[in-house]
Amino acid sequence: MGTIYIDDKAVEFEPGQNVLDAARKAGIDTPYFCYHPALGAAGSCRICAMETVPQKEGEKPRTVMTCSIPAQDGQQFRFKSPKAKQIQKAVVEFYMTNHPNDCPVCDEGGDCHLQDTTISVGHAYRRYDGQKRTMPDQFLGPLVYQTMNRCVTCYRCVRFYQDYALGDDFGAMGSSNHVLFRRTEDGAFDSPFSGNLVSVCPTSVFTDKVYRRKYSRTWMLEKAPSICSGCSVGCNIEVGGREGTLRRVQPNNEASKVNPYFICDRGRYGSHGTESHSRPKYVSEQGKVVKTSPLDALKIALVRAEGHVGILGSVEEDLTTNLALKAIAKEMNAPFSPFISPQQEALTKTAVAANHNAPSISDIEQSDAVFVVGELTEHAPMLDLAVRQVIKAKKDVYVLHATPSHLVTALNKLQQGHVKALAPSQWQDCLTQINTAVHDGAVEDLWIKDVANALKQAEKPVIIGVAELLNTADISLLNTITESLAPTAKMAIALPSAGSVNAALTAQENSCAELMAQIENDKIKTLVVVGSDPLNTNHPHWHALHDKLDQLIVIDKVLTQTAHLSDTLLPLAA
Repeated sequence: MGTIYIDDKAVEFEPGQNVLDAARKAGIDTPYFCYHPALGAAGSCRICAMETVPQKEGEKPRTVMTCSIPAQDGQQFRFKSPKAKQIQKAVVEFYMTNHPNDCPVCDEGGDCHLQDTTISVGHAYRRYDGQKRTMPDQFLGPLVYQTMNRCVTCYRCVRFYQDYALGDDFGAMGSSNHVLFRRTEDGAFDSPFSGNLVSVCPTSVFTDKVYRRKYSRTWMLEKAPSICSGCSVGCNIEVGGREGTLRRVQPNNEASKVNPYFICDRGRYGSHGTESHSRPKYVSEQGKVVKTSPLDALKIALVRAEGHVGILGSVEEDLTTNLALKAIAKEMNAPFSPFISPQQEALTKTAVAANHNAPSISDIEQSDAVFVVGELTEHAPMLDLAVRQVIKAKKDVYVLHATPSHLVTALNKLQQGHVKALAPSQWQDCLTQINTAVHDGAVEDLWIKDVANALKQAEKPVIIGVAELLNTADISLLNTITESLAPTAKMAIALPSAGSVNAALTAQENSCAELMAQIENDKIKTLVVVGSDPLNTNHPHWHALHDKLDQLIVIDKVLTQTAHLSDTLLPLAA
């Protein structure tokens, strides 16, 4: 901890911070474009100018760009000096010579960093009357829209996409005053994090294409903090709605301990599935809409059941929903389970218990060796993004997987020979050998030796598994390996669903097996299903149980196969 002085105000800083970062955290509204807390600075925008205060006799004040000056104890700067203010104002005026004056129709209006900066530095009148430079836009798929004329060449987009997310299908092209940021050909981005271009761009070159289709000014949105339900990571998000419809999802704020700046594309765009035209909105009986309230319809259906009721919740639902279902089941003396199968219940409970020493995203980013088992990108994308920071830092990352994935592609480009592809049925044998090697036993496979050595030599090793691709024995082996490493070693199991933890906490022992047994023994004739789809093609055992039921009541927000086969269908809030 040290102290610098800006306009005679004492500003404390942490080791490794630059002057701009320290000033921002102290509440000093220093203008910037190229700087981003997660990406650092490129020094390209030249707007974060301050003037130094001479410390020695004969020394003259210098104008410096604070994003590139490491904070050192005792430094003194003038943010409000006439020279610094003149430079800030001149830089914005220079940018505005080419930036289109389209604020009234721009999607970013009200959220625009350039707008805010232009006002804060005092640029109000246009002196340039020449022709503006124009740039061609590019079609970038269904999620991101480009308006290239707005670019101020801060390089944030390409620094995030290439350097942070390790993508390679987007970059800078051209030179001088004609630099374009684009793909080599039109089409959707390959990266599962491309939507973050919308968040990092300070001048609305990249905007949310989904949001454009149902656009609303930011001050007209009803906003609320929330938790992403796309996977088990639980990213902090801000949800914006208007007139009862979802309009926008974006990262919540920099104070988040989980994801201060970014979210994956699934988290940003996946929630728009709640706007599907096929979503159940009314009560229906035998496929026909009934004019009654959902609560009245449920009461009538339960009266018909005459007490022979079972309740099936869901690992997709939140804690409040499953607790409410459990309380209702207790009141009715009915069995309750949030799991579709005994295998799912056993695996989920084992995985949840194994996460007692799980690392945070920050822990993963700062680790010096990572071992991943499974396709992490498809099951926990933000853990994937954290692992990419380890790859970028040139620390050892090893992946045991079954099918191609984005993380494997990125790793193969930067660390050759760190990937092993095996069928999941062979993982247990491979993990057993890694455990043997960690305990200095003899193994023949060189890749397994490399994994074991990297984990043993690391000071902060992290092991990450994907629950849906593992079995309970695999998870037990990963736990044994972790316990054999340094005391700082951590292990995370990416859980099957966002509600996996609450499902494990609310379910009694063997809850699913008990529910299925009572249906099989004709003790249950009415099944209430909330948020689950037991009658899809992946669960054939439920079809035989369905034949034993007199009544199937489904409460859901998605028109699933189970909803199609229901006797009574009630809409569920998303």
